[in-house]
Amino acid sequence: MRFKSRFFVAALCGMALFGLSREVRANTIVLGLDSITSNAVGSFARFQYTAMLGGNSTITAGSYFVIYDFNGFAGFDNTFGSSVFTFGNWAATISGVGPYPTGDGTATGTLLVRTPSTDTGLLNLVFTYTGPSITNASPNTTNLITVTALSGVNTSTAGTYGSQDRASSTQLLQGSVQGVDVPAAGGPGDFLPTPAAACGGLVLLGLLGSKRSRKQVAVA
Repeated sequence: MRFKSRFFVAALCGMALFGLSREVRANTIVLGLDSITSNAVGSFARFQYTAMLGGNSTITAGSYFVIYDFNGFAGFDNTFGSSVFTFGNWAATISGVGPYPTGDGTATGTLLVRTPSTDTGLLNLVFTYTGPSITNASPNTTNLITVTALSGVNTSTAGTYGSQDRASSTQLLQGSVQGVDVPAAGGPGDFLPTPAAACGGLVLLGLLGSKRSRKQVAVA
């Protein structure tokens, strides 16, 4: 079964999503949920996202986008249990906290991004760019990368993602926190992260049923 979602037209128009808790900027990385495929790997669903670069923006090595609170994470792409993966020039990792974007593309300005509220124990999926600089000089968005991740949940709910890139005109950091659909609460089991600083990442430990309640959107 496939699920199609809209890209965030409101983000491109500079409108705020989900109230005052998120700052929306047009000239940043724009992320949208393309589809949900149930039972893609065993009983796990595959969530597919496409990232686009906003107009007059630049990504350099270290630019990133992060999907906060990805419930029921079970691996990247089609690889069950994978906590690191590579999608082209993007390195995928997991984090228990953050990262959180900053900057507004100017030397003196301040981006009023509120730190997203996160559920204790839910993983954040971090996609960090490792390739050569890419500049989108046009006012329109351009495709960057399509990424996928597995979840023990096959329904979605409104969530949050952050992104960090650079303003083309100044090459200074600019950040954004916006809305994107993520796996809903519940499911057969949630994988929880345990910090493993010595390994430079996180590992998956066991299953824990989640009883948190959120509005769910069924797979079409």
